Amino acid sequence: MNTTRARVLALYRRVFQLARHWRASSGLEADTLKEAGYIRDEARNLFRQNATLTDEQEILACIHEAESRLDLTEHYRTPYPRLPNVPPQTLAAQVHRTQGKQQPGVIGRVTTTTHVPRQTARNIKDALPSYLRSYEQSHPKKPR
Repeated sequence: MNTTRARVLALYRRVFQLARHWRASSGLEADTLKEAGYIRDEARNLFRQNATLTDEQEILACIHEAESRLDLTEHYRTPYPRLPNVPPQTLAAQVHRTQGKQQPGVIGRVTTTTHVPRQTARNIKDALPSYLRSYEQSHPKKPR
């Protein structure tokens, strides 16, 4: 357990050192401050979110994810997670539009519903890389 704690603390220091020395690829000071702030905030949120974990395997998975995200950040020079590739045999969401009842004073009321097949949702979830698992949990989808 002590070696895991040491790895986590070393990783935490490494993330904040990266944020301290970060330079945006655009070269603009405003972008540098924004991206460095994102690195710090994301690290704080995820480390606090995972501070209560006790299962060794879960902790190691979180360490692996953090190291992957850090390596990708250093390599691609962008702190934001890369989008995953769409797995093969994945269908686009089906959009259904229906015309509602005509009301006086209202011109054309169209209702749109989106349906994602279960198999497609499962394929996308299974194809999610390890470095995006916590991002999905900490950044829930906004209702439309």
